[in-house]
Amino acid sequence: MILLTLGLGFWSGSVAVRRAVLAQQTRTAGVEEAPFILEAALQYRMTREVYQTGRLQAFDPYVQYPEGVNRWRTYSIGAEFIYAPLARLLPSEWSLVSRLRWISTALFCLTVPLAALWAGMGWKSWWAGLTCGLILMVSPAFAVRSSGLALSRENLAFPVMMLFLVIDQRLKSPVTPGRRVVLLVLVAFSAGFSQVFWDFSQYLFGLWALAELCTGWSRPEYRESRRGTWFSVAAGLVLASLGHPYLRGQGFLFSPVMIMVLSLCFLGSGLRPRLNWPMMLLSILGFALVWTLIGRVFVTNYSHFGELLWAKIRHLNQKPFDASVLSYAQRIMWTPALNSSTWLLTKAYFPAILWALLLGVLFLFRDVKRSDHVFPRQLLMFTLVTLPMYVLFFRMHVYLILFAAATIGGMIGIIASFPAKPLLAKLMATGLLFFIPGFEFYRMLFFEPSNTRMETADQVLMRRALEEMGLSQPRIFNRWGHPGQSYEALQGLTQALQALDKPTAPVLAGFGVSGSILADTGMPILLHPKFESPGIRDKVRDFYTHLYLKSEREFRDWAVGHGAEIYVHAFGSLAGNDPRETPRYMVDAVEPPGHAAVYILERSPREAIWFQPLWANDRYQIFRLITDEDLEFADTLTELAFAAARRGDQEQARRLAWRVLSDYHWKHAGAMELIGVLGLPAENDR
Repeated sequence: MILLTLGLGFWSGSVAVRRAVLAQQTRTAGVEEAPFILEAALQYRMTREVYQTGRLQAFDPYVQYPEGVNRWRTYSIGAEFIYAPLARLLPSEWSLVSRLRWISTALFCLTVPLAALWAGMGWKSWWAGLTCGLILMVSPAFAVRSSGLALSRENLAFPVMMLFLVIDQRLKSPVTPGRRVVLLVLVAFSAGFSQVFWDFSQYLFGLWALAELCTGWSRPEYRESRRGTWFSVAAGLVLASLGHPYLRGQGFLFSPVMIMVLSLCFLGSGLRPRLNWPMMLLSILGFALVWTLIGRVFVTNYSHFGELLWAKIRHLNQKPFDASVLSYAQRIMWTPALNSSTWLLTKAYFPAILWALLLGVLFLFRDVKRSDHVFPRQLLMFTLVTLPMYVLFFRMHVYLILFAAATIGGMIGIIASFPAKPLLAKLMATGLLFFIPGFEFYRMLFFEPSNTRMETADQVLMRRALEEMGLSQPRIFNRWGHPGQSYEALQGLTQALQALDKPTAPVLAGFGVSGSILADTGMPILLHPKFESPGIRDKVRDFYTHLYLKSEREFRDWAVGHGAEIYVHAFGSLAGNDPRETPRYMVDAVEPPGHAAVYILERSPREAIWFQPLWANDRYQIFRLITDEDLEFADTLTELAFAAARRGDQEQARRLAWRVLSDYHWKHAGAMELIGVLGLPAENDR
């Protein structure tokens, strides 16, 4: 009963904290409800389809137009079929966006009580479990991405992964044969489904398999007791890799993670008595080599991640200003999603945890030396592997905070159990138990960072003076939200596209905004933010190459050749900020040549010839593409207009010339000449 009450408290507290974070993320949104963006917009669209129809069409011709994509092979489909039925249980007067935000957050927050249970079982200490749960409940590193602002696939995968770790930990203790069978089935299903829901779950299974290999290699008794678990996990992951089209298409069966998991089965197969250690090691390495050679698909699909890792190591984790020293794959992947960690980000996301973790690792070393307990050794491996990975990829913070919370929990448990001065030890443990999560909680929800960092001293004084006179409002940052994102501008863009009344017109736009365009307007998009397949990476490269390195006519030819009718240009392409964070860096065009299309589209859109400006706000400009067919129609109608003028029918000539300029070519020389001589047609003829 106590465990159930604590678990419910952890879950409800976690939900409340994340709703507070969501309020911070959207307090400057400028719209009633912040829309989903990037990949979340596409996942929302698929979830909405399942919600409305009960099924999901496999082929989507509107993504990566004109070739389209097979959704089941392009995305980790799975969460959509859980979110949609749960959305029907919530009040129908809520928007679907609001319901999905509640559902994804509520499901993710199941991770917190499960993680507390895992840490408590592993350390055999309620101090450890309580500390782990409190940290994960309030830490920015674990709360910001799970607030519901975005539909992240990890939101559903994490509770299933934690269920896997809890069951795995339980299987390390004696259980009855019947219960053991049930647990083995559950551990297989939890492993398989977490991999289905989120392909990056493989990182956890890779760490787990590595730790199990190291422990099982040196401890025969451990190997004997874990054989059933190893085979069950392997079965679950193999079934997932064969059964789900996405994992099958990515070649997950032949991934390094599966090599390690299958090596566990080999290690536990009972061959050791017949093989000495050198032969055993050579057999595993030989199996890994053959398995890798067979599965070239995985290497092909994930080679860009390997390239990025090598680039970060080679350049000492500093993105070079000279784009030419990196390959295209390295440049396109070295973007915010996979950026390196910085001290600024680390201090924001790990206010107290980083220092407590360093101290906790020391306690882990102490416990590893003094005891034969497996859990601290494996947790130490998880932490020490993930810490440098976090330095290279900030995205790893979601794993680092999980292992850090368990490590710090163990440290507090060790402190509380000091036998010399038990009362003082418990007072110290209690103080740390409340201080560390409390400091994280304060820094996340109540601490306001300085917003004057980009202002000069004179600008700061002027702004404060205006605020005191009531002539200006204090600047409030959209804290924890997407940096630089304007939901109001994005909503204005999608409304303007809908107002064009061209629901099937394919749209060319940067991959950052394309998902929102498709989700909110239903118009086909040429680009989308999913880089696991070489096809879309090549298409994005061609897009930026033509925008930044080719002429307006060449850019128009490429866009029309891929079926685009509308082009959405995002302002800021030539901004003077750090060029390493701009799209032009991706194609080694930090300084585009003078003839590049981007100069006209960005700075003087009215001077364009083949792109007709239709609408603009402070972030986006909509253009209609002028095709060669448009030019042919314009020439024909202009000839008819001149013929009408020669026979004295000036009204007909005006109407035809105006139609040329409004419907076909907005800068057709002949039509403009005729309008200049005869004037505009009557208002009702336009």
